[in-house]
Amino acid sequence: MTLAPGWYDDPGAPGKERWWDGHSWTRHVRHDVPDIPLAPWVDPSHPAVVVDATPPRRPGSLFLSIAAGVLGVALVTGIGASATLSALRATGVPGGEVVAPPSDDGAPVLPLYSCGDVAATTLRMARQHGDLPVVRLSEPTALADHQPIRSLPDGEELYLVLACVAEAEFSDGHVGEVEMSFAVDSAATIWVDYRER
Repeated sequence: MTLAPGWYDDPGAPGKERWWDGHSWTRHVRHDVPDIPLAPWVDPSHPAVVVDATPPRRPGSLFLSIAAGVLGVALVTGIGASATLSALRATGVPGGEVVAPPSDDGAPVLPLYSCGDVAATTLRMARQHGDLPVVRLSEPTALADHQPIRSLPDGEELYLVLACVAEAEFSDGHVGEVEMSFAVDSAATIWVDYRER
């Protein structure tokens, strides 16, 4: 059995750890640290030099970080639209019509969303605005999925990105269905719509 790469107690120096690279012990030694994240260690003899005590990252972690950032920006865009949800419900969808996007060629202009993304945003917004007293949503299923979106609509029109439905438990105890959707406008703003069926 071989040890995985990592910091291990140094038997030759109590209170210190030595880096095992998976094949042999390296010259890298550090003081034994508690199992909590710490700021990078600064060598007191060279105050301007910062020594990073973490092992090298796996190559896939950069891709996962970027993907998480893109999804976070997309969800923040959807949540940012929540301030206009009241007006949207009072006056209808801007332009009055949500349509399916054309099947264009080219690179996607939006990240891909799942019904889980739509449901999580719906729950958050319904609780924030208090306009749909939902306590719990079941696993949602797709009603319409027009992804990937490869172009944005012109003018006041909205393109339907994803529509989903889920069984919902409401605060008064009754159970029903909630229909939820993401649509996009010409400024790439995600509009969130939801209602009890």
